[in-house]
Amino acid sequence: MKAPLIAIITGAALGAVALWNGLHIDIAAYVVILFGTGLVAWTIEQYRRRSLH
Repeated sequence: MKAPLIAIITGAALGAVALWNGLHIDIAAYVVILFGTGLVAWTIEQYRRRSLH
């Protein structure tokens, strides 16, 4: 449950920073940002699960 939440918050933050810096990104680029952050968050969560066992 933490991985999707981390991905959404991080992706939204990265998108907001890009807009505040004057970069105009389209929806496809924003989806790539969300997917990439989701993948990183999921990978970190998987490593944490394995390190606990």
